[in-house]
Amino acid sequence: MVSCQLLGVGMYVKDLIKHLQKDYKPDDVIAYDIWTMDDVLIASKDIDIDLTDEEMIKVLNRANHNKDAQIGINWDVLTCYIREVESKRRK
Repeated sequence: MVSCQLLGVGMYVKDLIKHLQKDYKPDDVIAYDIWTMDDVLIASKDIDIDLTDEEMIKVLNRANHNKDAQIGINWDVLTCYIREVESKRRK
């Protein structure tokens, strides 16, 4: 499993569009992964953890803000942050 330390601020679609329009031309070729609250929901259900919408946003924010360029965001990363958010809820 990926360490959370290796892996905050997510963005809305409208923010991503502004960012892309500012830094890229419409014909530029890029690669981009998009992870959504639905993905967090799937990952959390796989490990029997129920999260609120606010907690799912926290997971996406942390994964996005702290991502390691060599690892990126993947199912293990999401699971790591789901467990982290859930454990902080219990304290």
